[in-house]
Amino acid sequence: MKLALTRVDSRLVHGQVIEDWVPAMGAEVVVVANDEVAADPLQSTIMETCTCSADVSVRVLPVDGVLELFGSDAGRGPNAIVLLRDVADAKRLWETGVKFERLNLGNVHEHPGARAVSRSVFLDEADFGALKQLLKSGVDVEVRAVSRDRSLNMEDLVQQF
Repeated sequence: MKLALTRVDSRLVHGQVIEDWVPAMGAEVVVVANDEVAADPLQSTIMETCTCSADVSVRVLPVDGVLELFGSDAGRGPNAIVLLRDVADAKRLWETGVKFERLNLGNVHEHPGARAVSRSVFLDEADFGALKQLLKSGVDVEVRAVSRDRSLNMEDLVQQF
């Protein structure tokens, strides 16, 4: 499988992903990487049936299970979008060995201690710390809700925090 996009979005599978990012990335597979959803058969089934398209499949896996999709056959096969619920899971995915070039922050819900970096992305100190480590590792981190939006580069914001 080819990793077309790695996205943090608290909502996981929803309209922006299916209607905008899937066509923009030419994705045929959406991977929901979330331990809680993967452990819950009802939530998994709901996610897997969200696309309303025979051309796009949804796979639900725990974060640690994603590496097997992009192992020795990485770069071959269908384009995939990996969705993560939060920045901590994105860092954890990187640490498992899934080496993505770019991390898209599309929607991170407001939570205690977080401050707004855009209309839909709220980050706290732990998020900024994880993003600093990803940036040091060479990951390009952007804030962008949909593909046609202008990208906000996180490097300057992270350095200010």
